[in-house]
Amino acid sequence: MAVGRKQVAPRQTIASQWGNWVWDQSVQSFASKADLATQFPNPQRGAAVTLDDHPGLLLLWDGAKWMTEQTSQGAVTTNAFGSLVMPFAYPFTAKPDVVVAAQSSSSFLYVALLDGNYTTAVQVTATIVTLSTNPPSWVANTAVAMHYVARGPI
Repeated sequence: MAVGRKQVAPRQTIASQWGNWVWDQSVQSFASKADLATQFPNPQRGAAVTLDDHPGLLLLWDGAKWMTEQTSQGAVTTNAFGSLVMPFAYPFTAKPDVVVAAQSSSSFLYVALLDGNYTTAVQVTATIVTLSTNPPSWVANTAVAMHYVARGPI
């Protein structure tokens, strides 16, 4: 329950009656997801935490589950079928929403996410075709600059 912003002046004692308000306005850090579940079993919607075993990720409680956003970019070479794989840094517990962008010197690219089970397969798979040829063709064995943003539960 939102109660408004509480401020503490220098050397002011934090009264026990608003200690939870201060807690709810800060980003808490836990060793692991197991510690998070044990030590913070009833988070408020919008609570923010980090996990020591998942450095760099900010987790937000949406009222039902912990959500995070992962992003990555880099040069990847497509295989003979024009596909490529960029692994997520940390696995999601359900299929995330993913946005992918690609750029290549092979002119225009069409990027299509192949439907997959991201719950167990920790990867983004994209198939790329060039639209500058008629008919369009796969961009096989080609270096591509890829970028993805994935948002989902962790």
